[in-house]
Amino acid sequence: MKKSLLLAVFLLFVISACKDEDCGCAGLPLPQCIEEMIADTSVTNHLQSIQRTTVGNEQHFWLNSGASAVDGPEFIVNEQCDTVCYWLCFCEPPACADDYDINDFEVVWEK
Repeated sequence: MKKSLLLAVFLLFVISACKDEDCGCAGLPLPQCIEEMIADTSVTNHLQSIQRTTVGNEQHFWLNSGASAVDGPEFIVNEQCDTVCYWLCFCEPPACADDYDINDFEVVWEK
C-alpha cells in the first residue's frame, strides 16, 4: 500500500513538474480574435483544429477545416486574424506556403 501511494505521488510530481518549454508548448497567450473564434460555435463547427506556429516574431494560425482533402482552402491567419496564406491539396500552392512546415504547428484547439 505504501509503495503504491509513493508511486502515485511520484507520478503526480513528474506530471506537474513539466514546464511549457519541456512539453513543446509555445506558452504564448492566444490573440483576442483567435479566442473569439474558439468561443464562436458557428466558426468551430467548420473546423477540426486551430494550430499555431511562429513566423519571424509573429504567431500564425492554421484554421484546419479538413477542406484541403477535397481541394478546398485551408487558411493561415496572423495575430490579427488577417489571412496571410492558404493551402490547397491538388492545386499549385502559393509562394507563401513555402514559409510553413506542417510539422512545426502545435494544436491550440481541436474538436
